[in-house]
Amino acid sequence: DGVVQLAAGKTITGYVDNITGTDGAGTLTFAGASTVTESIGATNALKLITAAQSGTAAVFGGSVAAQTINLGSGAVSFGGDITGEVNVNNAGSVITIADGAKVTGNINNTTGATNGTINATGSLTVTGDIGSPDAFNIFNVKADNKTISFGGDTNIASFNFNGKTNSVLSFTGVNKTFVGDITAGAHGAGTLDASANSVTINGKIGANGASLLAMTVGGDSATTLTLNGNAYALSTNIDHENSTIVFGTDNITLNSNLVIAGDNYGIINATHDAAIVGNVGTTSGNALQEIRIASGKTLTLSGGEINIQNLSPVDATSSLVITGNTNTDVTIANRVVDGTLTLSGSAVRTINANFGDANSAFSTFNLGGTGTQTFAAGKGAQYFTTLNFVGAAASIGQFDG
Repeated sequence: DGVVQLAAGKTITGYVDNITGTDGAGTLTFAGASTVTESIGATNALKLITAAQSGTAAVFGGSVAAQTINLGSGAVSFGGDITGEVNVNNAGSVITIADGAKVTGNINNTTGATNGTINATGSLTVTGDIGSPDAFNIFNVKADNKTISFGGDTNIASFNFNGKTNSVLSFTGVNKTFVGDITAGAHGAGTLDASANSVTINGKIGANGASLLAMTVGGDSATTLTLNGNAYALSTNIDHENSTIVFGTDNITLNSNLVIAGDNYGIINATHDAAIVGNVGTTSGNALQEIRIASGKTLTLSGGEINIQNLSPVDATSSLVITGNTNTDVTIANRVVDGTLTLSGSAVRTINANFGDANSAFSTFNLGGTGTQTFAAGKGAQYFTTLNFVGAAASIGQFDG
């Protein structure tokens, strides 16, 4: 098991390889700022690489394969694919990875705190986890029209699109979790793509005035995007009929227009109190398949058109609040048999919906705000257990059978 120690300021112009026939033989140590111009471990993976210690730089010009790659507080540049377990063991580490590279393995932070920076100069695929046991501090997208693909669970305090409008963060692992905030860096920059696999985001997405360009849920198959933080995106694209957005904790707001790719595509599952600011479908376009509201929870829709096929409150304590000051239509295709509906704000609305029936009245209809609410002609009788005029200026234009 050979050991090579590369002195500070020195360069190996060529390859470093393990030709024993078995992975896990050979140790390469960078004693200071050093460079290897070509690939390392091309035939068989090395046992250990140690580099970038005590603030020194390391440059890997080609692909690198080693069972363990230990990195210190210096800047490290990888010019190709990386295979092995990468461990960052010092707070100042900065890892820069070339366009088109693939990391087969985990990228770990073992410093004991949130530390370390990863720079993706172009498209990058990571098959394993990032940020275990401790989170990375920053992940930077450095180029436009590139795709960052994560296959494992990810723990990054701040994933930054840095204003790269058409770059994409996608998830190739099944039912993985991203812990951290995703920032646009400029209004309308970056896309979160959950079209291939379901993912849970435990953090904020975008910000007021710095929304992502888009989020995508579903594609060739149905996926689920679970939000555990406020999200801002210019559009949220529902691209499969059974794809679902879940509000996984209380008081989450999705600030985005829901763009429905096909009629009756998509499900909103309000398992907790939540809000959507933006269109939910359009009255002249495709309808959302369903809104589900858990018992004792409230979903608030504000500021946009509403066109859904099914409103499915679990029981009378499940509440839908429609508020805002923009005149609009509210369309619910199928009869709603339970729950609480509150209309507020100054908007004048036309309600294309039926509530309750002769055998089971809808629980509670609260009419607030100052706008006139008109039930569309031809909708027939409406059945409510309780009709409350909450606002002094609230009015119903017509119940037109």
